[in-house]
Amino acid sequence: MSRFLSRRWLLPAGVVVSLLVGGWWWAHPDVLDEEYGASMRAAPVAWREGRVFSVGLTDPGQFPAEGTLRLRSVTVHLSRTPEEDPAVEVLRCREVRTEDGGHLALGVLHRRPPREHDCTAAGPGTVLGPEHQLVAVLQPGSPGRYRISGLTVGYRLDRAHLWRTGTETMGTSVSVGFRK
Repeated sequence: MSRFLSRRWLLPAGVVVSLLVGGWWWAHPDVLDEEYGASMRAAPVAWREGRVFSVGLTDPGQFPAEGTLRLRSVTVHLSRTPEEDPAVEVLRCREVRTEDGGHLALGVLHRRPPREHDCTAAGPGTVLGPEHQLVAVLQPGSPGRYRISGLTVGYRLDRAHLWRTGTETMGTSVSVGFRK
């Protein structure tokens, strides 16, 4: 009788284990580089009301070349700020093709990204492809040193990737100072 019971529960146990493993795989896609590795420290610039600082949080080519990645959320992590937190806007920008066949991405700017990068707000529903990058535009509230330590990207993949959803945190280190 005990042999019968063990065989009888073998198939249901296998199905449950398969569902658990498949569910974990479906809910934990890994399409982004967790350690972006960007490290930058910009020289201090004079602070004034309305001054902005733009920095590329990702590079073009970091998002999947096949299928569609649709943003659910983007959060920029600030590990160091002066008296008040800055206003942070996240943009989706497109790389620019140069005359010699190369590509120009956004790095660090002491202004908003130029028009030729076709930047738009990166909010829920924004589609990202291999030609896009995420850019943070920081507007400091006071003089001091600001440090971006990373970002968390929540996304959903398309039908080709079984509509998998995920949230990944990417590390980076960008430090910029504003003097009086």
